[in-house]
Amino acid sequence: MTSAPRPAQPGRIVLPVPPGGCGDSPADDIVAAQRLWDALILARADQVAAHAAQDAVFRFYLPMAHAMAHHPAHAERDRTLTVQAAEVGLAKAVLAWRHPDGQAFTAFAHAAIQAQIKQVPTAAAGRNGRGTGGGRNRHRPFHEPGLTQV
Repeated sequence: MTSAPRPAQPGRIVLPVPPGGCGDSPADDIVAAQRLWDALILARADQVAAHAAQDAVFRFYLPMAHAMAHHPAHAERDRTLTVQAAEVGLAKAVLAWRHPDGQAFTAFAHAAIQAQIKQVPTAAAGRNGRGTGGGRNRHRPFHEPGLTQV
């Protein structure tokens, strides 16, 4: 396990998020992400520190969520709603992840983000007066196909 940041004061932890988040250098990303995950796991016992660590993990993966939202496959969806859905999916993934490392988190986050984006109606569905058909479980975040709480 890499060394995680220690709280400077009780209830406070400072976690530097690398500029640009993930994606610039895969080797550096692995190390940076693992430091954040180590800090998150250690901080969960202290809710204030846990929230700071969750926020840092969220901000680290935010560029990935935004890139997914801007993918050409989603061009028929409202851009603002799609970005918001991607952010919600990422937040749900960060909150649900309970493994001690982040090795498989990217795949988990992709599934959570995609599940949220699919809830955004396409322009064609809006013209036809139909939604995405996901209404039954839309308020139950872990009842989406392929998304399970861990």
